[in-house]
Amino acid sequence: MVDRPRLGPPHHHGSASLVDRLRNRYLSRLVARSAIDPVVGAAFRDVSAVTAPISLPANPAVVLPTALLPRRPGLPHPPPDIEDAPGASKSG
Repeated sequence: MVDRPRLGPPHHHGSASLVDRLRNRYLSRLVARSAIDPVVGAAFRDVSAVTAPISLPANPAVVLPTALLPRRPGLPHPPPDIEDAPGASKSG
């Protein structure tokens, strides 16, 4: 017999609330930004490793670049082939 409800995520029936959607959007931007921004990356790593408080992603040094700055674009074009690089030796 169980004397208290099971711990775990709440079960939603229907669409996510606005708060849930905003939180999920922020977390997805946080993960993407952590790969390219050293400050955000360090905060994300420290919270994930449980060496920093869970409130660290709410620090302005993390929130501002995550929420306000646009995502940095990737490479404008694929890198050149090794054979086309300057100083590459041509065999054949």
